[in-house]
Amino acid sequence: MEANVKSVSMAEAKASLSELAARTRGGERFRLLRRGKPAAALVAVEDLGRLDRAEAVAGFVAAARKFAASLPPVEELPDLADLLPERRTRPRQARRR
Repeated sequence: MEANVKSVSMAEAKASLSELAARTRGGERFRLLRRGKPAAALVAVEDLGRLDRAEAVAGFVAAARKFAASLPPVEELPDLADLLPERRTRPRQARRR
């Protein structure tokens, strides 16, 4: 978490949850401590949405990298022209006028 995050004990957070929640709407963030160790965070809904989107993007990028890693090297890919059936052309018919 960033430096502008304020640490608050769970007991303090429990006693002033409404106030802390209101302050998150103003952009403040809180690290909730249990026995002096970080246990949770209190952030604005907008921040949570940004975190969710960032996680989704990271998941998508990881999946794309995994897929790309599973592909054979370009040198081993067959030439598309070798995979397509030979094209047979039909004689053109005369147009009617």
